[in-house]
Amino acid sequence: MLSDEAFVQWCQRLALSEEARTIITRIRTSPPSRRVQGRAGNVSGQYPSRKMGFGIQFESRHNELAAITLMEHDPAVLEYYAQPERIKLTYQGPRKRVGVWHTPDFFVLREDGAGWMECKMEDALIRFAEQHSQRYVRASDGRWTCPPGMAYAKAVGLSYWLRSSRETNLVYFENLRFLEEYLIGTRASVHPEAVTTIRSLVMQQPGMSLLDLLRTLGRRWNARQPLQSV
Repeated sequence: MLSDEAFVQWCQRLALSEEARTIITRIRTSPPSRRVQGRAGNVSGQYPSRKMGFGIQFESRHNELAAITLMEHDPAVLEYYAQPERIKLTYQGPRKRVGVWHTPDFFVLREDGAGWMECKMEDALIRFAEQHSQRYVRASDGRWTCPPGMAYAKAVGLSYWLRSSRETNLVYFENLRFLEEYLIGTRASVHPEAVTTIRSLVMQQPGMSLLDLLRTLGRRWNARQPLQSV
């Protein structure tokens, strides 16, 4: 997380409006506006964020948790908060103009800006778009936008992102989860010759299992070069 001094410098660098600074400060110093709930076919929980220093709520493993995991390991993401305060979206409904109060899933501070993020499953977005065509819009490249959310954010110099589960690379996400303890842990020193050997073996046999790799290394390294140095 940013220190108070670093936060002020970040705001100044981005030339944020006073209104934007007030909104962000309020979000940074407030608890989540609501508690997530588990529902049928859904997996809710809390992610123990080391970046933030506290648990981050999620309601969907392959959508919200995936977004959290990516933000946790993205150096461009400085801070992120779950269930920030409600914002009001105004758009044209089927019969009249409507205004609805909406709680986004996250508020995100990045190196180059800040804004709200809403995460939706792709099939749900398709259904919602049929009923709320002015609120959920799919572009020609397949990406989704929320024009009323973007309009609300733009008015105060911030951003609004609508993230579909379709954007999640499940292989990358599962690999991040598998390697997470290694990625956040203290890096052990590795002998340069061990690095060269491992890279050579894996390139020669893509998909080599860890067990096979260790066995091969064990045959190549003698007792004076123990495996724990790998």
